[in-house]
Amino acid sequence: MDNIKPAQLYAELTRQEKAIKEQKEQIAEQILEHMKENQLGSIKADYGTFTKAQKLVYEYSEDFKLVEAEHKAQLKILKEEEESKLEPTTKEYLTFRLK
Repeated sequence: MDNIKPAQLYAELTRQEKAIKEQKEQIAEQILEHMKENQLGSIKADYGTFTKAQKLVYEYSEDFKLVEAEHKAQLKILKEEEESKLEPTTKEYLTFRLK
């Protein structure tokens, strides 16, 4: 990360967040498809499939939450670095405009 500019890093983080969101959607679709394919006659079997799907969603979501938290922290640091470079009057104006 020696010569990486904040704008490049921000673009990469944004791209990664989009990829994570798409992955979540794909996982949800796969789970729903799996549940449709494996529908069994009894309520007990359906409930078992559902709880397995819930467990998978939870496990994946925990992994994604960690990655997302890391990305948010990096974006916050980048934002603070960029704000610290602004002239005080510009920063005050932007802060006022954002309120």
